[in-house]
Amino acid sequence: MNVLLLKNLKSQVIKLPKIFLFLFLSPSFLFSQTNDSIVVSPDSVKTDSTILSSKQQNENDIDTLVTYSASDSISFSLQTNEMQMFKKGNVQYRQMDLNAYHISMKWDSSYVIATGDTAGETLNEEQSDTSQQKKKPTAEDEKKQRQSLKAKLVDGGEEYYGEQLAYNFKTQRGRIILAETQIDKGYYYGEKIKRIKNDVIYVADGRYTTCALDTPHYYFFSPKMKLVPRNRVVAEPIYLYIADAPVFALPFGVFPNKSGRRSGLIAPAFGEDARFGRYLSHLGYYWEIDDYTDLTTTTDLFSKGSYALNSGFRYNLRYYFNGGISGDFRRYRYNEKTDPDYSVEEAYNLAIQHHQTIDPTSHVNVDFRFASSNSYVLTNNYNDALRQSIDSRASYSKVWEGTPHSLNAGIFRRQNLRDGSIDATLPSLSFSRSVTYPFRKKSSSSDFQWYELIGYNYSASATNQTSKTFQKVGGIKFNDNGIISFRTAETFQRGTNRSLGQNASISFTPKLGYFSVSPFFSINESRSFLRTEQPYRSSLDSSLTFDTSRTWRTTGNISEGISVGTKLYGMLQPNVLGINAFRHTFSPSLSFTHARQIYGLRSPRASMTLGFGAGNNFEMKTLPNPKDTLDKGKKIQLLNLSFGSGYDFRRDSLNFNEVNFNYNSNVAGILDVGGGGSYNLYQLDKVSNRRINKFYLSDGKFGDLTNIRLLLSTSLSNERIKNFLKSDKETNASTEIDTTQTGTQQSNDSRNEEPPALPWSLSLSWDFSQSQQGGVIGSRNSSMIGGLSFSLTQLWKLSVQGNYDFVRKQLAAPSINISRDLHCWTMNFSWVPTGLYRHWQFEIRILDSQLQDVKLTKTRNPRGIYD
Repeated sequence: MNVLLLKNLKSQVIKLPKIFLFLFLSPSFLFSQTNDSIVVSPDSVKTDSTILSSKQQNENDIDTLVTYSASDSISFSLQTNEMQMFKKGNVQYRQMDLNAYHISMKWDSSYVIATGDTAGETLNEEQSDTSQQKKKPTAEDEKKQRQSLKAKLVDGGEEYYGEQLAYNFKTQRGRIILAETQIDKGYYYGEKIKRIKNDVIYVADGRYTTCALDTPHYYFFSPKMKLVPRNRVVAEPIYLYIADAPVFALPFGVFPNKSGRRSGLIAPAFGEDARFGRYLSHLGYYWEIDDYTDLTTTTDLFSKGSYALNSGFRYNLRYYFNGGISGDFRRYRYNEKTDPDYSVEEAYNLAIQHHQTIDPTSHVNVDFRFASSNSYVLTNNYNDALRQSIDSRASYSKVWEGTPHSLNAGIFRRQNLRDGSIDATLPSLSFSRSVTYPFRKKSSSSDFQWYELIGYNYSASATNQTSKTFQKVGGIKFNDNGIISFRTAETFQRGTNRSLGQNASISFTPKLGYFSVSPFFSINESRSFLRTEQPYRSSLDSSLTFDTSRTWRTTGNISEGISVGTKLYGMLQPNVLGINAFRHTFSPSLSFTHARQIYGLRSPRASMTLGFGAGNNFEMKTLPNPKDTLDKGKKIQLLNLSFGSGYDFRRDSLNFNEVNFNYNSNVAGILDVGGGGSYNLYQLDKVSNRRINKFYLSDGKFGDLTNIRLLLSTSLSNERIKNFLKSDKETNASTEIDTTQTGTQQSNDSRNEEPPALPWSLSLSWDFSQSQQGGVIGSRNSSMIGGLSFSLTQLWKLSVQGNYDFVRKQLAAPSINISRDLHCWTMNFSWVPTGLYRHWQFEIRILDSQLQDVKLTKTRNPRGIYD
C-alpha cells in the first residue's frame, strides 16, 4: 500500500520549487500497486501558496523537471523537506536516471542518497513468482542479477552500480561506495567512486579489467585511480593480478579509455634471446597527426648491442587516395669485439604504397618494395623467410569514356633475395583501341548484315627492360695484398632491351549455319635495341672482363588466317537410378595461319600452320524430387576433356606438333581431379636420342608420352559433409513420429538433443608431374600439401599444415598451432619442428584490442632470432 504523509498541512507553507507543484498535482505523482492508494485532491492545497518569486527561490533549487516513482510507498516530510522512496525507487532528472531499493531526496540541498537491496528481497520475490523452472543461469545472467540488487545511476549513457550512492543534482557530483561501472569496454570497481565533474572520476582502491565475470580472470589494481571517460585511465602505482595473484607492479600506469585512433606510447615486450641477450621489443610511440594521417615508430633493443628500428607513416582520404611508407633497419652484432668470430650484419626493408582514384576513368596504384639481399635471413617472420623474392610495381590506367581507347603505363621490378638478381621494366606503355565495327549502325538489331560484322583493332606499346643476372666465373686471378690466388668470382650479367611495337588487325565473324567462321588479317611492327654486358675470364691475364654487345632489330610481319568451329550435342535419357539424362557437348575447331616477315634483317621463312583441337564436356542431370514442385533436378559436371595439336607445312619432316590434352573433373562434389600431358607422335631413335620421321602408329602405338601431370585436391569440413548428407536424411525422413501420443517422451528431453558438432576442416592436395622421353624419366616432382584444423572442445583449437616431398622424402615447412580461448585471454602455441626456421613460441594475450600489448611470450629458436 502506498502511504503519503502530510503533517500540519494547513498551518505551514510548503516551500517547494515551482516545478514540484506540477509533480505534486499531476497524476504521475500518484503511484499504486493496489486499489487502496491514497489520492490527494487538488483543492487540499492552495495554488498561490506554492508559487514563489524568483528572488525567494533558493540557489540550490532544481531548475527543470524531476519525475520519480516507487513500487511500495513514498513519504514526504514538510518539516525536513525530505522524501523517502521504498522498493524499486526511480528518479529521472535531465540525463540522469537513478534506480535503487531505497532513495532519500533532500529538496533543500538537491541531494539524493540511494542504497541497494542488501537482503535480496526483490530477487527472492521474483524467484517465488516464477512458476516454471528456469534453465541454469549463465555468468552474464548472474552478473545482471547481482547488479539488480545495487543502486544504479545512469548519467550521460554511463552506468554506475554501488551499495550506496550519493548524488547532487545541482553540482552533478556524486560518490559511490563499493561501486562498479562500465565505460566503453572496461569495468571499474572500487571501494569508493567519486565524481567531481562531468569528465573526471576518482576511484579509491580501484580495479580495472575488461573481463565481464563477477570474479574477473585478471585486473589492474591501484589504491588511487583517475578516470577521464572516453579518454584515459591513470593509476599510481599499479599492480597486475591474474586469478587474484599479483604478477608484476609498475610505479604508474596509463590505459586508453576511448575507441578509435589516439596518440600514445606503445607498450614493449620483454624477453631474452639466445644470441643477442635480453631485449625490449616494439618499444615506441604512435602519433595521430590528424584525421587522415598517423605515424608509428618502434625500436627493438638488445643488451649485447644489437638493435632494430621500425617506422610507418600512413594516410587515408576516403574515396580519393590512401597509402603509406614503412621501413625497418636491423643491425645484429654477434659475439664480442675481442672474439675471433665477431661479426656485424645489417639488413633493411622499405615499402611504399599509394592507391588513388583520380576520376572514375583513371586510377593509380603503387606498391614498391625494396630489401637488402640478406633480409630474408635476418627476419623474425616465418612467412617472410619462405618468400625469397619481392616484386615492386606501379601502374596508371586511363579509359576514355564513350570511346574504345585505353592507356596503361607501369613499372615492374623483381628482386631475387638469394643471389641479388633483378629483372625490371622501367617503364612500359601501351595504348589500345578495342574492336571497332565501322560499318555497324547504332540502330542495328542483333541480326547484323555481313558487312556490319567487319571489325578492326589497334594497339601500340613501348618498353624498357633491364636485367641483372647472377653468374659465377671460374679461374679468376685475385691479388690479395700481394698474394696471388685463383678462384671463382661472383658477378652479374647485365642487359638492356628497349623496344617499340604496334599491331593492327581486321577480323570478320560471320556465322554460316551451324559453323562460326572467323577470318582475320593482322600486321605488326617491332623495333628494339639490345645491350648486353657478359662477364668472362680473360685469356691474357685471367682477370674478370666484360664483353659489351649492341644489337638493333627492326622487323615487320603480316599474318592472315581463318578459324572454324561448331558444337555438337549428344543426349541419353535413362531415367533410372535417379538419373534423368547424360549430355555430351563436342566442340571441334580448326584454324589456318600464314605469317611472313615483310622487312627486317635475318628474315626467316614464312610459316604456315594448321591447328586443330576439340573440347568434350560430359554432364549429368538428376531426376527432380516428386515431392518438391520447385525442384527441377541438379546438373552435375562429370568430365571436361580437351586436346589439340598442329601441323607445320614449312618443316621438311616431323611436321606434326605434340598432341596436348587437359582434363578436370569433380567427384561427388568432394574430390577435384585435374591434369594434362602431351604425346609425341614420332618415334625416338634411342641411339642418337633424336626423333625420326616415323609414326608410332605404324607399330600400333599412339605416341610417346613425354609429359604428364596429375593434381588431386579435396577440402572437407563438418558443415560440407552435413550439407552433402542432408538430402539423404530428408529422403529417409518420410515418416514422422508423433511424440504427443506418449506421455513419457517430452520434446525438451535433453537426452534426445544432439550435442553441438565441433567444427573441423581438412584440405589435401597431391601434385605429380613427370617429363620423359622413350620411357626414360627426365624429371619428376611429387608432393603432398595438407592442412588440418579442428576444435578439440568448444575452447581448444588445433591446426596442422605441411608439405611432404615424396621424391626427396623430406617434410618441408611443417607447422603446428594450438590455441585456447580463456574468456578474456587467448593462449597460442606455435611450433615449427624441422627446417632452418624451426622454433616454438608460447603466448598468452589479452583479447581486448585496447590491451593487446599485455601479453606473456616465451620463444625458443636455435638460430637466435626472436619473434
